[in-house]
This record gives sequence, structure tokens and C-alpha cells, in this order.
Amino acid sequence: MRCSSYLAASALLCLFAQTEATAVPVRVRAEPVGGATAATDPLVTVRLIPQSTGGSFEARTFRLSVPGEHVTDLPPGTWQVLTEAPDLWSAPEWIAPVAGPAETRVMLRLFPAAPVSGLLTGVPQEKIPAHLDVRLAASPGSPQGPKPPSASIVCPVAGNRFQCVLPVGRLDLRLRSTGFIPAYLWDVGVRNGETAHLGTLTLKPGASVVGWVRNEAGREASGARVRLEPETFGLPREPAQVEGLKAMSLEAQTNQRGFFQLENPVPPGRFVVTVEKDLGRARRSGIEIRPGLEAEILEPLVLARPVSLRVSLDPARPPSGARWKVTLERKPDIGPSPEVYRGEAALDGTWQQNGVSPGRYTLYFDDGQMPWHAEPVEVSDQTTNIHVSLGGVQVRGHIRLGDEPLPATLWFRGPSAAQQGRFQSDEQGRFEGVLATEGTWTVDLVSEAEKLQIRLGPVEVRKISGQSHARVDLRVPATRLRGLVVDEHGQAVSQANLSFIVPTKLPSKVATDREGKFDVRGLPVGSLFVHAVKDEMESEWLEARIEEASESPELRLVLQARQAIQGLVHASHGPVPGAQVSATAPPSQATAGSGAEAISGPSGEFTLKLPAGIPAVHLAVLAPGYATRMLFVPLGSEPILDIPLETVGGTLIFDLGDRTLDEIRGTGIGILAHGGTFVPFMTTVRWSLLQRAPQMDPHRLVLPNMEAGDYLLCVGPESYLAIPRGQAPPAHQCSHGSLAPLQELVLPLPSPPLPAG
Repeated sequence: MRCSSYLAASALLCLFAQTEATAVPVRVRAEPVGGATAATDPLVTVRLIPQSTGGSFEARTFRLSVPGEHVTDLPPGTWQVLTEAPDLWSAPEWIAPVAGPAETRVMLRLFPAAPVSGLLTGVPQEKIPAHLDVRLAASPGSPQGPKPPSASIVCPVAGNRFQCVLPVGRLDLRLRSTGFIPAYLWDVGVRNGETAHLGTLTLKPGASVVGWVRNEAGREASGARVRLEPETFGLPREPAQVEGLKAMSLEAQTNQRGFFQLENPVPPGRFVVTVEKDLGRARRSGIEIRPGLEAEILEPLVLARPVSLRVSLDPARPPSGARWKVTLERKPDIGPSPEVYRGEAALDGTWQQNGVSPGRYTLYFDDGQMPWHAEPVEVSDQTTNIHVSLGGVQVRGHIRLGDEPLPATLWFRGPSAAQQGRFQSDEQGRFEGVLATEGTWTVDLVSEAEKLQIRLGPVEVRKISGQSHARVDLRVPATRLRGLVVDEHGQAVSQANLSFIVPTKLPSKVATDREGKFDVRGLPVGSLFVHAVKDEMESEWLEARIEEASESPELRLVLQARQAIQGLVHASHGPVPGAQVSATAPPSQATAGSGAEAISGPSGEFTLKLPAGIPAVHLAVLAPGYATRMLFVPLGSEPILDIPLETVGGTLIFDLGDRTLDEIRGTGIGILAHGGTFVPFMTTVRWSLLQRAPQMDPHRLVLPNMEAGDYLLCVGPESYLAIPRGQAPPAHQCSHGSLAPLQELVLPLPSPPLPAG
């Protein structure tokens, strides 16, 4: 048929004709199952309800004998097929007719059925729902014979009474309505010719968590203790807040089916479920709970008994010739007490620990003098033997102060605190020893003779092809910075801790002497910031310019009392506990911003301590299950900061090009800007670790669930200094884009590339 489009009426008639022409024949057949017969009416009503057709279509209804069949024409799309009869039942079916040579067929298996009914209470009459969603499954105690399939149906409610038709037999039922906690009924008997009375169900608003527990043999684990705890990104400083988070935990026991339901009601958020019985234990994290909904853990939790873990080390002994010291540790989600096993490896490099509960652990190795290596492991009944290579790399090097050899103690620190190496340089500045691995290390240096205590780095430790060792040569600039730390009354403050921020290096820390003075040598040439803190007092971050072989101006740092800034983290449904709140005071032309961090308590409350009199704060808020926020908040007349969070964000991806995260880790000059604020690049690395974001590509960093909006990724010293002061960074050092909810934004690491150190 060829259509004319010059008149609207013609177009509508043509569309109708085309739609009818593309209708697909559908054959519906009804078959009785298990001796089903219609006692009152030999016909059943069949309804076909459009779900997602390409146009607007009405439901189709016809009567069908049992057994029997009927052919009807339906437009392409998705349709639901339902039956209605007082004593016959079939599970809802879905069909999607498609035009073609073969007709679409649907088989309705009709089981004997009888009515079930019950009463609803617990809420005012006007809040009683119009229907219940009923999920049914044949009970394990059902007699032999055909069993109805698992299905979900709608059960109408009139007044406060619900009634619907269900298949005859023994059934497990879930009855729920949006916004209310579901009710579970087990082994309900439905008999021919009788109405099964389900009793009175009390409607309780809220959310719940349900799941199943099995033992290692796959059998139901009844009487297991189930505990639900909030998942957090840290613990508050106040013991009362920690206890408050613990008090939010819920407990239940599994029934004879190994089923549990936690409802009290459960507050929204992200949670961890732990199950214990006898010696068996199971754990599942990342359980998302939303207001008025049920979180169902589909995969059963399997109680795994403690295992005997055997670790074999290569080499069998460290370079010192001593035995390896081994620590196996699992940190809890809430509470200060980790699960720890310690021991010493045998001379053959093996270490065994019995009674280890399955789960995620970290193995730490010590060579008898200092930490050597850390290895994450997943302990289960399948991983009772673990092999760890601790080969190490021989290191030789030379260190100078300016152009002169420097006798000093050098502490090499790897990506984790569990990787360290100690070297002693001689009068000629030469040092030699062994490190755990090749890679990027930072170096802490102490020289009593030259009164040096600084941090260098990053340093690349790597063997050149054909060499038996890695060569590392270090140079400390011949610089000097002096100053005095006083309180608000001008009195000198001893033992005040000083921190230094340099765009291309990691912070170094020293303390003032008894007269409140400090004298620091070896800081890198260029601009840096200096900050002092003691007890509940701290100074501003002062900027200084350091030149080699010349005296810099003496600094005067004034300590002031901190002020307590309080706030609340919440979402649309209520408070958000366990959120990590990081704050930075805005910098000025001569100072950098001071920082503080807190974890929100059970009511979403947090307290930050920052210098008194600051006009605003830069905030970053990271909470399990919520979009990470970055925002700039002026401190005005409001006594409490109000921080709302969204549950949905997007995924931010940093494309590192030909470099890896390990290669740029610790350079400290990347910065991410969004929402009028910013965070250092390495802070985003920490976020990805906290969220356990899968990093499938070493040349990319993935940050899940970031707040939607515009983002700016910059690298280089100029950008690092400009963005915190609200100045425009050099365009060639930045990349930018806009992130939408549930979408991805890839930001390439700008050129020029980050310096190697």
C-alpha cells in the first residue's frame, strides 16, 4: 500500500492500515495439568495485555475451553498473557509476536486452583495499597506430581482484605507492596474447594534484606547468625560515634530453609552481611539498600569452615640470612580490632596457619629488620596453598649534598608501608643493598652531621639490561630555610610539627627546637609552602621561595586555635553514615589551604577542625553507594554544613596514555577540578582503592559513581598552583569534559607528560 502524506487525516488512515496489515497470528492453547477441571465454568477468560508495542493498542480478551485453542491477530510488540477462572490457574506468560512465515504460539498450562485471602493492618485505611504483588513457588514439601512454576501475580485488595486464586498444593509465598517490608509465608496449603486463610499481615513501611545460607555440602543452614553492618570508608574519631555505627547493625537467624530477613526497618545505604554458624563463616559486601525496597541476595551465602593456609616463599630466606616474619591480617568493616595471625617462616621458606576463616586478607612480610612486601590474598577452601616471590633487586648508588658526598641514612619506601629498605651511605656518599622489587620508590634521608631530615622522590629503581644491579644516584640541593614558630601571644612553641608542600615532591616533616626555631636544609629549589601544627593549634600555609646556595628569608609561623565546623551528610531518604568528608581551607596569594578529614557518624554528623576565621571550605565527600561530591561551601550564618548526596553518578576514566599508574604515583602535581573546587590527582587514586573499583587496564584509572557535571584534569606545577587560587591554568596542561549520570567520561592525561621525578 502506497500512502499519501499531504493530509493529516490521510496519514492517520494509512498508519492504521499499515499497522493492521502487519498484525501477526497468535495461537493460544490451554491444557489442563494434574487433573485440572473447571467445576463451575468449562471456559476460562484469556486476556492479552500490551506491554511495549510500537503504538497504542487495547487489551484483547476472549473465552477459551479447556483443553482448547484460539487464534487471534496481534500487532508486533510485547504482550502479557493472563487467565482468569475461579478454580483454574496458569502462570503469566509473555510473548513477542514477529511477522514471519510461522505463527506465534503460546501454551497455557492450567493447574487446579483455589482462593486465598487475608487481612491487612498496621496503617490507616487510606494508606492500604490497592493490590499486593504475590510471588509463589512450590514448597519442597509438596507431594509428588506436577508442580506449578514459580511466578508473580497481582492480588487485589478491597477495603483491608486481599483475595486471589493460587494453584492447589503446598506453596511458599512472598507478599509485598511498594514501600512496605515484604511478608514471607512458608509451606502454605491450598486445597480444592476451600479458601486458604493467610491470617492478618501487618504492613510495616521500610526496606529489608533477604537471602539464603547454605553449608559447604549445599544444604540449608538453619539457625545461622546473620549480621548486617553499614559499609563505611573509615571510622569516626569519637568512640561514641563508632559505637553508634555498631548500634546500627541488625541481627537475625536463618529459618529451617536457611532463609533470613533483616528488617527493623533497615535504613538505606550500602551494607555488609556476615553469617556465622559453628566454625563456618560467610561474608558479602556491597549490599545496596534503597528506601521502601527489598534487597535480595540472589546467590546463597555459603558457610565455609576455617582452612589451613600454607605459604611458600621464594627465596626461602631474606638477604640478611634470618627467617621471614609473616603477618596475615583482615581488617573489619566496623571496629578497631583486625583479625591477625603472626608467625615466622621455616628455614625452607614455608609458613602455615591453621583455623583461618575464608575471606580477603593481606599478607605482610618482614626480613627481620624492616617491612619488605605486602600481598593481598583471597582465602577459601580452594586457596590453601599460596606461593609468593620475594626475589628482591640489588641496588648500588651515590648521594651528594650539592656537589659534595653526603654520609646519611636512606629509607626507601615502596607503594605500600609494607615495602621498605634501609641504606647507609659512607663518607664518599656510596650506598648498597637490596630492595624488594623494581619500581618507583620514595626516599627519606637523615644526616646527623649535616642536620638533614627530608624526603626525596620519587626514584625509579630498575636494572639496566645486562646489569646485575640497579643504579640509583641522588642529589640533595644545597638549600636552607629558617624560621620561628610562635603562638598568638608571640611566645615560642617547641616541638611544633612542620610540613612542607612542594609541587614536584612529597611532603617532608620536621619539628621546632626548644626555642621554637627550625632550620631545614636540602629542600628543592623553587616555591614551597610551610605549615606548623601542635595539639589543637595550627598556622596558615606560608609560601617561600628557595634558591640554591643562598639564604632565604626567615619565616614566622603563628599558631592559632582551630575552630570546629560541624555538618550533616544526607540523601533524600535520610542521613548517610560512614561517609569520608575531606575539607581544605581556601588558599590566599601567600598561603595554601589547611586541610582536615572526618567520617560521618550514625546520624550523618561530622566535625572538622580547621583554622579559626576561614571564610569557606573546599569539600570532597565519598560515601559507599552514593555519587562522590566535590563542592565549595562558604561559611556563613548557617551553624551546620548541609551536604546532600545523590545515589546515581557517572564513571570518570583517566587515560594515562603510555604511562602506568605506578609510574606517575607520588609525583603530586596532578589536580582534578569540579564544582568550584579541586583535589590532587593522588586523592582520586585513593578513592578508587576505597571503592574497590576494578582497574582492568594499567594505563587507565577508573572512578565509579562520580557526581555529574563538568570536570577539568590538569598536570604541571603551574596548574597545581593556579587552580587552588582560582586562576586559569595553562590550557595545554589540561583536558576537560562533561559527565552525565550513568554515563562515562574519558579524560586523557594532558601533555606535556608528567615528569618522571
